Amino acid sequence: MTIRNFIFTVFLTLPLSVFSQLSPGGVGTVNLTAWFRADDLAAGNVMNWTTQYPNGAGAVTVEDPQTPFPQLQVNPVNSISNYNRTIQFDGNSYVGQNIALVQGLRNLNPPELLKNAYSGDEGSYFCSYYLPTPPSANGHLTLYNANSDAIQCRNLNGTGRIALGQLPINSLNATRDWVEDNAPNIISYTGNRSSTNSMKGYSKGSLIPTGSVPSQSSSSDGLYFGYSPTIQSSAYNGFLHEIIFFNRDLTQVELAQVHTYLAVKYGVTLDNQLGGIYGDYVSTDGNTIWDADADPGFHNDVIGIGRDDIEGLLQKQSHSFDDSIRLYINNLEAANEDNIGIINSDISYIMAGHNAAPMCGTGSSNQEMPAGVTSRIAREIRISNTNFDQDFNLDLKLDTCSSIAGIELTKIRLLVDTNDDFLNANVLSQADGLTFSVSNGIVSIEGISTTLIPVNSTRYVTLAYVDTDYSFSATNLDICENEEGFVVLDITAGATITINYSDGTNSYEAVNVEDGDTIFLPQQSATFDFEPLSGLINCCNGQVQLTATQNVFPLPILSIDATNDSLCFGEELTLTASGANTYGWDQGVQNGDSFVPTQTQNYQVIGTTVNGCISSLDTVIEIMPLPNVNINNPITEACANDTITYTATGADEYVWNQGIQNAIPFMQSPGTFTYEVIGFTNFGCTDTATVDLDVFEIPTIDVMGETEICRGVDLSLEAVSNQNVTFNWTGDGAIYLSNQSNSNVDFNSINAGTYTLISTAENNNGCLNSDTLEVDVDVCEPPTAIISATTLEICPDELITLFDASLGDSIHTWDWQMNGATPSTANGAGPHDIQYTNPGTYPVVLEVTNYEGSDSDTIWIVVNPCLPPTTSFTTDLPYVCEGECVVINNTSDDGSANTNYSIYINNQLVHASNVAEAYQNCFDDNGTYEIMLVGENIYGSDTTISNYLVRGLPYIDLTAYQEISYEDTAELIVYNDDVSVWWESDFVDCNNCNTTYTSPASTTSYIVEVTDEFGCVASAEAIVHINYDDFVEIPDNFSPNGDGINDVLYVEGFGVKSLELKIYNRYGQLVFYSDNQSEGWNGEVNGKMSNSASFVYILKYTLVNDFNRIKEGTINLIR
Repeated sequence: MTIRNFIFTVFLTLPLSVFSQLSPGGVGTVNLTAWFRADDLAAGNVMNWTTQYPNGAGAVTVEDPQTPFPQLQVNPVNSISNYNRTIQFDGNSYVGQNIALVQGLRNLNPPELLKNAYSGDEGSYFCSYYLPTPPSANGHLTLYNANSDAIQCRNLNGTGRIALGQLPINSLNATRDWVEDNAPNIISYTGNRSSTNSMKGYSKGSLIPTGSVPSQSSSSDGLYFGYSPTIQSSAYNGFLHEIIFFNRDLTQVELAQVHTYLAVKYGVTLDNQLGGIYGDYVSTDGNTIWDADADPGFHNDVIGIGRDDIEGLLQKQSHSFDDSIRLYINNLEAANEDNIGIINSDISYIMAGHNAAPMCGTGSSNQEMPAGVTSRIAREIRISNTNFDQDFNLDLKLDTCSSIAGIELTKIRLLVDTNDDFLNANVLSQADGLTFSVSNGIVSIEGISTTLIPVNSTRYVTLAYVDTDYSFSATNLDICENEEGFVVLDITAGATITINYSDGTNSYEAVNVEDGDTIFLPQQSATFDFEPLSGLINCCNGQVQLTATQNVFPLPILSIDATNDSLCFGEELTLTASGANTYGWDQGVQNGDSFVPTQTQNYQVIGTTVNGCISSLDTVIEIMPLPNVNINNPITEACANDTITYTATGADEYVWNQGIQNAIPFMQSPGTFTYEVIGFTNFGCTDTATVDLDVFEIPTIDVMGETEICRGVDLSLEAVSNQNVTFNWTGDGAIYLSNQSNSNVDFNSINAGTYTLISTAENNNGCLNSDTLEVDVDVCEPPTAIISATTLEICPDELITLFDASLGDSIHTWDWQMNGATPSTANGAGPHDIQYTNPGTYPVVLEVTNYEGSDSDTIWIVVNPCLPPTTSFTTDLPYVCEGECVVINNTSDDGSANTNYSIYINNQLVHASNVAEAYQNCFDDNGTYEIMLVGENIYGSDTTISNYLVRGLPYIDLTAYQEISYEDTAELIVYNDDVSVWWESDFVDCNNCNTTYTSPASTTSYIVEVTDEFGCVASAEAIVHINYDDFVEIPDNFSPNGDGINDVLYVEGFGVKSLELKIYNRYGQLVFYSDNQSEGWNGEVNGKMSNSASFVYILKYTLVNDFNRIKEGTINLIR
């Protein structure tokens, strides 16, 4: 019998997500720092929310530590999250910063999610949410603060705002605002706040313009959903679906892919107002599955179903936010996750949008139909198929048709065309394989196949019916008194019908009515109800009862409000009529607009009400003449202290500016002024006159000088002004020694007394000012001689400066005597510079004289010799070896002053001292070193330099590593000549031999020291490694028969540090295990002796040298 082995290969069709990590938009997980999905939560209380990615140890979690908790809704009311799970924040009272009072989630210490504060920072963020009305006052969707990097995404009543960063100032670069429309939305951004264009913000995938209000994020560091911990009004009331963070800037294509993922999943219509790529839906392979520009009129309520595995998208049913259109496979369920249908292909989509027309028939839509139908809804739906190779279903909710009584399914038609002109559309019924059903005003169309919407194509569809209906193509219902109202009938299919209508009291009938006929209504204000015909598609204007509300409006009662019925010539007039809606004036007048009439005349206005009813009214306006105002002999120039008078004539009353009065004198400060006078007639008409006045500044003057001097002393006076002026000096009994028209003059008197000195300044405009100074001339005391010098102690040939510091006034003679100095005499107050050649002590004498007497003073100058230091040093050793130290002995002479010493080795300062002391220096490397000693005192410096030798250590030539077997002998050899050797070991046969021998039991290190002819010592290491491999083995056979020979199988050998022995029978079953070399196998298996057989062993062991080995082989058990 032959046994055959069969190998079965099973091929499974698995989503791509089984083999690779999911990522939003399929853009990958590179720099994907946080991806929060409501999909990952269980229904009910949301106490924590953990990222789908990162997961495991790197996951990010936000939590609500206590009630009240946000709620995970599997299917919220009205399926606002497009049949998908969402988190609801409800009942928050806007006490945002208290987590105990609000539903909110937080992480106080999140990892770095992105960076956005500075140039070069990168980050991308997405938030899919739904904010119901009324909006929150300051509801925070997301708050992420990490030092200067931050995001604050919130709602401010009807406006949403995303703001980046936490820096010292708010910035327009950091904020983007959008208008909340209380529909599902996606807010996103990429970039940073460093410049005008570095941040790109998006609402519904469309670029948001730069904001007008500077802003940025605020509050505490951390990650918060639904509130801010520091803002009182920050609690959010709404829904959060998904929140995504990237720590990099996504490309435009990647942004489109993530926007598409969120839009398809949560029923968001991407905004295409900017055109181009905006509004396009892009799958994860980069292909466009909905081109918004291909037919932009159909970019309304864009929804889709599809499968895209790499992003985990499996949307089996979708609906427009108003629930008027639904797409789905299989059966429509309460939640997407409950739909058991299967989408066959990855990256396959059905996308739909519409033309925003009514979900009922209209006159224009009923003019664009193929033969075989009598009416169709105006709503047209564009459907794009991308790789979707199976049937799907479409629901349409007809306008105002909560129920459709009497509908015949056989009369329903689906129109399919390659464009939005349905004149030549394909007309399909249930006979073509479709299934129609009706419930609560919703028409369901099941079984739409790729025959109707081929794969990778776009088609246009709408709903039609075979019925008769009518509507009003034109009306005239708002009429004025004595006018007649009417309605014009639009009847489908060219039928002739009878129409019954009523005003609530009286009933009327119009028979044989054809398309385009007019019915005139009775002349009264009333609502006329028109009975509908039976029909389906025209339920908005056929099956739903038509009404015509006629209003008979009265003529307007006009009144005119004029700013004044009597005006001065040239004044503006505003005529405002009221009592109507619009107004038409003659004479070119506009109602409520000002104009300037030129003469007395009549004005007429015709008023029209909002309903077109007309009346007219007249008014007369009178025009008065103006006065002629003049200023008599006006002054145009003056000084600041002049008196000025202005007098105006030509009117009845006068009002001046600048606070002056007519014909009243005044004074003015410097400057250029325009004075205006307004003259008034008794009626109130005015005229003006002006005069320009230049008022010149009076020069300032300040006389400066001593106010008390001794007789016979010259006094210098100075007059200072703030302008370019001429001066004139005067005064009683003053004797001026210089030109009296200068700003500076000298005054002298030998007669005691008090003198008044006056200086007058005149500027270029002739404006004058003066100042006085009183000077007392006194009889003074004789002088006191005092000498001051820069120093009293110098070196030879140095300069010393002498100063006169004598006391007393009017000194006029100075006599200096400087024996031994150059120069030796001098006159005048000085200062005087002198110097001495030879050391010694020398006198300096000064005698001073004034009008009252004389005095003398003497000082002594010491001239020192001033010698610099003389440096020298010795060393305690002529040389040292590498790693040894030398003592440097400082033997220098200090000279004439305290000396500072510095020792440099190879130009590096190693020691400094203010005394000549010894210093020890150690050398790590061999070579010749320059030792320099520098001495310096106040009189100079000296330097001594010498080279010093540091010898190198001897080189040791030996075999550093050798390997021997256990119990062998190793030969250790030092190959150097002319050196002494010492082996530091008790296990060599000769410690001071160049060649020695050893037999270690284990791997051993040997240290040898070598000394050269200069006494320099070096050491080295030689390692002898023991190889144990050849000594570890397992016998091939053993015989556990109790004879005492080979009864137990052991692992044999030396140097085993640890081991693991496993023995298997021929079936692969483990029969023996040991991790101890002293524990062997006695042949028993499960307590019973085994029969003769062959066994396989695996031995893993580690030697004492930490080498790991594995041996495998066969063992024969012999009985």
